[in-house]
Amino acid sequence: MNKVLFSLDQVSVVHRGRALLRNISLHLGHGESLAIIGPNGAGKSSLLMALMGFRKIASGRAEFLSKDISQLSNRDWTEVRKRVGYLPQQLPTDPLFPITAEEVILLGRVGYAGFCHPLKEEDRSIAESWMQTFGLNDLRHRPFGQLSGGEQQKVHLARLMTQEPQILLLDEPTSGLDLKWQQVLGALIEEISLGRRIAIVMVTHEAHQIPPSCQKVALLRAGAVFQEGPKEEVLTENILSQVYECPVRPVSHSQRTYLLPWGHDD
Repeated sequence: MNKVLFSLDQVSVVHRGRALLRNISLHLGHGESLAIIGPNGAGKSSLLMALMGFRKIASGRAEFLSKDISQLSNRDWTEVRKRVGYLPQQLPTDPLFPITAEEVILLGRVGYAGFCHPLKEEDRSIAESWMQTFGLNDLRHRPFGQLSGGEQQKVHLARLMTQEPQILLLDEPTSGLDLKWQQVLGALIEEISLGRRIAIVMVTHEAHQIPPSCQKVALLRAGAVFQEGPKEEVLTENILSQVYECPVRPVSHSQRTYLLPWGHDD
């Protein structure tokens, strides 16, 4: 059996008097992947934030990388976060800020070198390896803020991999990108999942962005898990129509599932 990377048992999260998550029970093992989908406000991003310690757990038990989240000190969290590649939904980018794509990728090693400490040759070698793997050599000296949205996300993925994480937490990594960059980023995520055996938790609004290799899907509604299991058991017409409160038809094509929300007429 795979080593459990995180385990949530009846976890609830309350923020500013509002219940964001209610009695969530989920777990993920080493090298496994989990897709989290659901309507707006279902608690998808809050779940990732709770795993990262950015939302306090009100009740239940949560373990992340063999640590009881409720018992972690700030120093403990620093050590845990070094082992997690977290990509939030939106990262503010100033187009005039003088930082290159290469320097952004090198930030993935700061947690190991220490803040304001020089990077070692090993750190630079790891970052160089991922720049080459992701085909970013032509972008390395370009100002990060002047890259396209797709290019920026590709650089961020390389930064995360430079951390050498045990798990990736990706919050809508293809949101707002055109079709080309959705495919490019989707292929990279699938390659990481299959080739590197790194556990991945991916939040998405679009079911077709779920990597074909993804073992399970959690469908959230109103802060609770409505259904969890293999993709073919969760993404059914009956379940989806209940969660989204409108007729939804799942259509499979090339190992991906597309959701058609416009009724049942052909």
